[in-house]
Amino acid sequence: MTYLVAFDASPLATTALARAATFAGSLEVPLVVVTAVPRGNAAYARERGWIGDDEAYDRGRGIDRLRDRVATRAPRASFRPVDADLAGPIGGLDPGPDPDATDAGE
Repeated sequence: MTYLVAFDASPLATTALARAATFAGSLEVPLVVVTAVPRGNAAYARERGWIGDDEAYDRGRGIDRLRDRVATRAPRASFRPVDADLAGPIGGLDPGPDPDATDAGE
């Protein structure tokens, strides 16, 4: 088993990370922390406190700061930044399979 935590440095994500680190440590299982990091979206990074209000967006520096935050709270965790495309609707969910689609095997 592996614990997986989505982390954006928000208070809720920070609490989830701390709890997952405790559980993973007590069960001696891996903990993987994933952060969706957009390319070139300074507003997104600022809203989450990844960069300061007057800082230019540097994706690499933002990732390093996130990695440091994770390491401080969960030193044994594996941190994995993932490229994100924020072109889609924020908060939108996948509606699921298309009811008109057919299986390839039919």
